[in-house]
Amino acid sequence: MNAVGYNFDVLTPDQLRLGPDNRAFAYGDSLFETMIFRKGEVRFWDDHWERLTQGIEALYMEAPAGFTATRVHTFIQTLLQHNQLASKRARIRLRVVRKPGGLYTPTHRDIDFWVETAAAPTTPPLPKQHVALSETVQLMASPWSRFKTGNALPYVMVGLERARRGLDELLLLDHGGYLSECTMANLFWIIEEQLYTPSLDTGCIAGVMRRQVLQRARAQGWTIREGRFRPDELQKATHVFSTNASGVVPLLAFAGASYSAALPASLLPD
Repeated sequence: MNAVGYNFDVLTPDQLRLGPDNRAFAYGDSLFETMIFRKGEVRFWDDHWERLTQGIEALYMEAPAGFTATRVHTFIQTLLQHNQLASKRARIRLRVVRKPGGLYTPTHRDIDFWVETAAAPTTPPLPKQHVALSETVQLMASPWSRFKTGNALPYVMVGLERARRGLDELLLLDHGGYLSECTMANLFWIIEEQLYTPSLDTGCIAGVMRRQVLQRARAQGWTIREGRFRPDELQKATHVFSTNASGVVPLLAFAGASYSAALPASLLPD
């Protein structure tokens, strides 16, 4: 089993002792970033670091002086080397958790962090054919809903629903009935050469790949519609796709409508 990184130390999994007072386990009082390492670099590292540090601020946590982008990035590289992943495609999970203390109300703002690494698939995800609306989970916007927090129960439950219904993907709505995101990814679609995506006030994650697609679209002169949209908007679309750290995945059908699997190359990050 791969070694893990904990507060700049490389440990075996047996050495990583997390007690019952760990606030990630007890209260979901934590943040995480899932990243892809390929071609010798952490993909979109600057964007991941920016979102993580914004999340730390939003949750009233406080990072120590040594918790810098450069030092953490170097430590991740060291851990990948230790786990013999430095020349491979790898998946990285960087977790930040408030130090133990208190019940619901914490007694600390300081953080601990740990890093996990594993080999990542080298083939792109397949297009998704069987897509429907979630019947059990709705999202609600909050000051921290745009970040990846330890409170991931909505995504656990929608993942269970997707498996139970035998589907490839589920679309989540917010409490107002507007499109928000997919099971583990942001949602985009194209209507008449215009790019649409739900806005962050629907409770969706501020995905790093979402940000990359929007930046590329603006640079290429696309008209971008970011807002609150009902599911029937997808009936007008020519393309529908999802984005997360693993990449961009076409959705091929929804509610009787069919979509092209050939996504515009101008929108696809390198």
